[in-house]
Amino acid sequence: MDLNRWLARLAARRAHVFIAEISGSWALRARTQDLIAARGWRQASSPADADVLAVCGVADDELVDLIDRIWDQVPGPRARIDIHDVSSASDELDRAAGVLIDVGRQRADAVGRERSAALVGHRGDGSEDHQMPANAPGHNAPSAGGPSEAGHAGHHHMDHGGGAPHDVPVPAHADHELDVPAEDGANQHHDHGSHAQHGEHTADAGHDMGHSAHHMDHGDMEMAPAGIALAQGGEDRDGLEMDELHVRLGPFLAYWPAGLVLRCTLQGDVITAAEAQTMGAAHQEQRQPPPDGWMQAARHTDHLVDLLMLAGWPRAAAQARRLRKTLLDNPIDDETARTQIASLATLIRRARVLRWALRDLAPVAVDHIDSYQLPAALAGDTYDRLLTRLDVVQRLIHHEAQTPQLHMQSSAIEHMLPTVVEGLDLATARLVIAGLGVDLSPAALGQHA
Repeated sequence: MDLNRWLARLAARRAHVFIAEISGSWALRARTQDLIAARGWRQASSPADADVLAVCGVADDELVDLIDRIWDQVPGPRARIDIHDVSSASDELDRAAGVLIDVGRQRADAVGRERSAALVGHRGDGSEDHQMPANAPGHNAPSAGGPSEAGHAGHHHMDHGGGAPHDVPVPAHADHELDVPAEDGANQHHDHGSHAQHGEHTADAGHDMGHSAHHMDHGDMEMAPAGIALAQGGEDRDGLEMDELHVRLGPFLAYWPAGLVLRCTLQGDVITAAEAQTMGAAHQEQRQPPPDGWMQAARHTDHLVDLLMLAGWPRAAAQARRLRKTLLDNPIDDETARTQIASLATLIRRARVLRWALRDLAPVAVDHIDSYQLPAALAGDTYDRLLTRLDVVQRLIHHEAQTPQLHMQSSAIEHMLPTVVEGLDLATARLVIAGLGVDLSPAALGQHA
């Protein structure tokens, strides 16, 4: 076995998997998470951190392009799998492991990506090619005229940035100064010393000086370099102008409701405006049969996992995952489920730091519950909603007939979420959304494994 194959096998033992969950496929995603953990793999928080892209569920036309764009962001070596049912999840992960250690296949994939990138670059995006020929003066080799001319080559490029013709010679003054154009915001004079000092400049220095000035002149003209939008100005709550950045959260994000898209306007990390929409299978929720008690309990436990992970408590999240796995198993062990929920409830209720972290986050008064179009059981703050959901899971596991209703309609989500998250920072907003237990297709709960 050569070194490359040995390293590939070693890296594949700790692969990171980014899960793209299609709305309504949460049980499939939950089982996939369990299988990933059992292999010693990790769930990736972003495509850039992933080795494997796992699509859980069947994507419609609305989501196919988004998934392809996510795949383009996954660095090599990489593998992509589509998991359509629980029975095929383990086999698909095995296939992903095989693809990751297939050195020949990964090399072919890398070559294909380079060709695609070269094709896009050849088509052009309006940018100029600022590279110099390898044998040009001031490019990695001394010019024919010696070091002194190489130093002046640097000034030639700097004057080109200010609009001077290429063939205008640079005067050989003992002390000469360079005026930076006013539009660059730097009306400063740079003293370059004597002509003798210029003789000490290398050819590389001349090339670097020329290009730095050239980019300095043209940098302000491009407001979206490489397609990445820059921040723009906007008024904050105090009437002062601050930078604004427009970002989109979802529909694919770790510990995030599948199919939910939240378009945010940020000042720093604070959400100043938001707009929510749903994608995928959310519009089909009324046509699906209601879940049984066990599946409801498993779904609520899944929301607990999300909240505990985002709150930074992996130990409690792991305990909630074990309960979720028990509830999704077929047949279900009633006694084990009751023992696990009792232990989890005790752990959460005794956690003072968790209570301190979630208390007073996004409080909803009982009097305002109708205006938010929320179920009455979700009144209170994020910590109250956590305890309510925990109590609902306990009641469902003990087969109690009456349990509070926690489900929100899609229309209520789009109406309520922007109001709830505005004024919060991104991390807090994610905690609040996880605490609400947003479920865009509650009846499409999958099947027992």
